[in-house]
Amino acid sequence: MIMQLSSRGPSACGPKDPEIFPAARDSLLCLPAGSEWQYEIIRHKIIFMRQDKKFEQLGSGKSEYPASPKEARLETFLNKNRRAIYLVPFVCNEFTTLCPITGQPDFARFEIIYVPDKFCLESKSLKLYLFSFRNFGNFHEDVANRIFRDLWNVLKPKYMRIWADFSVRGGISIKPLVMRFDEKIGKVEKEEIEKLAENYDRKAYFDR
Repeated sequence: MIMQLSSRGPSACGPKDPEIFPAARDSLLCLPAGSEWQYEIIRHKIIFMRQDKKFEQLGSGKSEYPASPKEARLETFLNKNRRAIYLVPFVCNEFTTLCPITGQPDFARFEIIYVPDKFCLESKSLKLYLFSFRNFGNFHEDVANRIFRDLWNVLKPKYMRIWADFSVRGGISIKPLVMRFDEKIGKVEKEEIEKLAENYDRKAYFDR
């Protein structure tokens, strides 16, 4: 019996794995029954080959700073640990944007955490993206939600949370918190993510 490559391992006449590029998929289309371990080794190597691409910003030798969020390019790479549930935190302590009314600078500490599904976020592209808000005028709440939407649309993660800790202005500090779970994840997976986030928050509280 011949077993066809599928997204969940060898299965009879199953769909072709979408993460394996066509040339390799055609040459390694079938594996004999009972060869799950061979499938995983081959699949891992093929995905690694596909991931070996040149980023437009990372390793380019220069940094072109975008003038606005619309000009920024967020880049991703394949998550090779899709079966694992893990958090990826990013902390930007020097985020700067402008008040849309006065034009005065606003400063914030941004904390971004997400649980990747298919893609992970390349950090240099994130740095340049966040930098693009330096001359961008908008309210704190709008900035936090804009960043959340842009990252969510690029990554399509299992979970994402963004906390924007803006510095005090006029005696009041604004700290928008945006959070979302992917609707497709199950109850058990959601509880595991919540536990991870809770453990992260406990550690991060003492690290601040």
